[in-house]
Amino acid sequence: MSSTEEGRAASSLMSGRLQKVFLSGVGSRNCIIRVPDRACGPEDGASAYYVNQLGPLPRALAAAVPSCALWTGPSSEPVQVPLDAVPLPQRTFCADLIIRRSASGGREYSCPAWPEMAGNAVGPAVLALTGDCPELSWLVETELMCSAGFAADIPSDVARRLQPGHSVRLASCQLILTSVSFGLSPHGLMQAVTPFESAPSGPDRRLFADTRDRRSVMRAALTAVRAMGSLGGQQTHEKVRAVHDWLCTNVRYADMSGERYRLNWRGYQTAWSSLGGRVTVCTGFARSFKLLCGLLGIPSIVAAGFAADGPHVWNYVRIGSRWYGVDCTWDAKRSGVIHDYFLKGRSFLHWHEEGAYGDYPLCYPELSETDFSC
Repeated sequence: MSSTEEGRAASSLMSGRLQKVFLSGVGSRNCIIRVPDRACGPEDGASAYYVNQLGPLPRALAAAVPSCALWTGPSSEPVQVPLDAVPLPQRTFCADLIIRRSASGGREYSCPAWPEMAGNAVGPAVLALTGDCPELSWLVETELMCSAGFAADIPSDVARRLQPGHSVRLASCQLILTSVSFGLSPHGLMQAVTPFESAPSGPDRRLFADTRDRRSVMRAALTAVRAMGSLGGQQTHEKVRAVHDWLCTNVRYADMSGERYRLNWRGYQTAWSSLGGRVTVCTGFARSFKLLCGLLGIPSIVAAGFAADGPHVWNYVRIGSRWYGVDCTWDAKRSGVIHDYFLKGRSFLHWHEEGAYGDYPLCYPELSETDFSC
């Protein structure tokens, strides 16, 4: 999409319908910040735990990604995939809208706030997707470019009364997301697909990461589940322990002082780094835990915040109707697996402080008052 198209927020109002308006936004996550009050999210452990917390527009954008060819992973070139002919979940949403009529007095109308409104929705959509879908290794820490069009039903009497050059505010206007395309920016694309060995020399190498596509991540996850042996007939907490122990036994923490980590730190934020490379950091442990639990039908989420005076990532898992904290990173010791931070209740928050990503709040479930006991 050209810069002219990206900046365009004008369209024609024909037969009371606003046709297409385009946006361009960058999907990124702000740094983790501390939040003074603990906000609780939904109590269920659905796979769309964070997406379900989004507003109507970012939720619609997040729902569009599975229909996009980029869902299967990055390619050698940036991808723009129009979705006009693809069924798009949650296509209809409501929003307050300002419609401006052209000063020329013709039947030309614009929606000046649409690019900013929808562009601001890209970041939360990307954040929710990276939390709910650990298999999207290529999406981690990349820049996701999004363009979208919408149609809005505008009352014909409102259109007739609107004077040239004037605007009207429409409350709870029903919008239909008519087209969506996603693509990675050049830096985002390179971060997702460039192996360590072929990265260019110089300081720009820190932009690159060694990640894999969705199929590769899922194959590695299924291999890990098979390695745990037969789990049929076991109770939920026993399956959770199997996931925890496999990760703590087979994955080691990365040497953060090493050259490979310094140049490719983004790659260590993925489930692939843990399941495929067997070397990761806390984010990789947490995303792998969620992915493996999901394959076993166990509700879990990835949580972010602070621990030991620094940013940290861990998991919450639901057993029965109660949620418990799990920190595979801290339980993976060179001397062997420990269970000091396994299935903990509210005591877990003595060592873990929940946070949020900049302006994007993350809401977490209420933990059990007590630690899990068989």
